[in-house]
Amino acid sequence: MDFYTGLVYYESTYMEALEKYDRRLALKEPSTQRNYRCALNKFMQFSGKTAGELITMDLDDVGLLVQEAMRAEEKAGKKPTTSYMIYKAVRFFMRSAGKNLILEREDKPRLIYNGSRGVTEEEIRELYNAFGRANFRIRNQAILLLLKDSGLRISDVAKLDVKDYRGAREITDRDDYDIQRGERFRVFVPFETQKTGDYAHTVIGPESAKAVEDYLGSRLEGPLFLSEKGGRLSTKALSEMFRTLRVKGRLKGNFAKVSAHSLRKFHFTRLQHIGENLVFYLEGKARSTYEKPSEREYVEVYIKNYDKLRVFGSDAIKDMERDKKLLNFELENKSLRDQLLKSNEHTSDLKTQFEVRQTKLEETVKQLYEIQNRNNALIGEARRMAITAEWINDIVFNDPELSEKVWKKIREASEDQQKTT
Repeated sequence: MDFYTGLVYYESTYMEALEKYDRRLALKEPSTQRNYRCALNKFMQFSGKTAGELITMDLDDVGLLVQEAMRAEEKAGKKPTTSYMIYKAVRFFMRSAGKNLILEREDKPRLIYNGSRGVTEEEIRELYNAFGRANFRIRNQAILLLLKDSGLRISDVAKLDVKDYRGAREITDRDDYDIQRGERFRVFVPFETQKTGDYAHTVIGPESAKAVEDYLGSRLEGPLFLSEKGGRLSTKALSEMFRTLRVKGRLKGNFAKVSAHSLRKFHFTRLQHIGENLVFYLEGKARSTYEKPSEREYVEVYIKNYDKLRVFGSDAIKDMERDKKLLNFELENKSLRDQLLKSNEHTSDLKTQFEVRQTKLEETVKQLYEIQNRNNALIGEARRMAITAEWINDIVFNDPELSEKVWKKIREASEDQQKTT
């Protein structure tokens, strides 16, 4: 490769790496984006290297520079998590250039976690039964079991769509695997995780597969888990589910540090005997580039060891079917109660309308009686006037003098009226 060709190759690789870095970083939370950019800039200033120079360096040399930068942070009194962020930011950038930077455990700062703890089978069952509100219980239970079976972070579960689940390959007892009759496993298409960009090779067992199927019903599109308003359930809302259980006192015992991440720890702890790197492969953590099992290998190992992840025993499907029937019965009862309340409200409205119309009818009848009385009075007055007119007519035409006087009075009255006018 001559100088000009090498320069063109260098520039194109550098631009592609930056573009991929920006695309992958845009998928993360705004706070994570800021932390990664700040840590990467700090490393650039410490090492005196540019982004273009970094991607052309040997990985071992980059690793040594990262270790020096982390030690400098620790000497400056920074927390281990702060110095560790440099390693995460540089590793994330190098992966954008197609290079996998991995430090050995002893080369990383020792982190102290004060966060969530792991959970036991009994505690997962208690969490499962603690979810209230029948209309969201089936969704929350499906989330709980999916987190338990997959070991995924909640940020990855929140991003799943229905098509991701429907597109996962289903494995039953009819396939060439050692599976109990009637049970179903699902193997997802590998996808890039939100936090690190590593690919998760997710497999879930019959407990979570059944729960998700019951929740989805016939739905074929949209986010896998929906919020109350019908949108995508956010990472924050998923985390809030567990906090709400603790705050409302629906959990007995020491659940102060139990969170969604506790289920990821449960998954890792129960399966770590199959090999740490293989569990990382399933969960989507950074691992050795030399260990890449085939789909057949990791699926077979997962199915063989799934009993370690069970929380309901071998009769889980029957128990979940029973729970589903009870839940449906509760939902039907709630629907009937709502219909009865609406019917009572409608009956009350009809009664009120009837009373208003009855009052108007009584007022109308009263007005008709008044009109009839006035008509009767007018008819009596007309009759009296007719009799009087007939009497006057007889007098006037039978007595000429009186007639002349009457007509004289009428003329005088008419003239006075004309003058007045």
